Amino acid sequence: DRNLLHAIADILREEAYQVDYAEKGDEGYLLAERGIYDMLVLDIMLPGMDGLSILKKLRAKGVPTPVLFLTAKDSVEARVKGLDAGANDYLVKPFAVEELLARARVVLRRSGKIAKEGDLQYGPIILPVQEYD
Repeated sequence: DRNLLHAIADILREEAYQVDYAEKGDEGYLLAERGIYDMLVLDIMLPGMDGLSILKKLRAKGVPTPVLFLTAKDSVEARVKGLDAGANDYLVKPFAVEELLARARVVLRRSGKIAKEGDLQYGPIILPVQEYD
């Protein structure tokens, strides 16, 4: 829902992340394909283009931006499908804010966007995209 999208964006901003977001998959894809983000936060179930399709299209275009799936799809099959599609991590809703932030740090650390100590090396921009029922 829209409230969750804005809450996640606010949480990330409070942690000094720069945040852009889109409410529809197609809009998110248009932002993400530019490849200017340090990390993307995607949901699988989106209006318009779904998160898996977004990720597959980005990887096919050679966009290497790390992706963290944040979704209600909690089956092992869904998680494997997301990771095999090229996601760097996968977090299931409902989630603890502390875990979301820790996983974001891990993804950014693995990609070299954040130092081992957790200090930001660049101003990461994260694109959370929300899920609709």
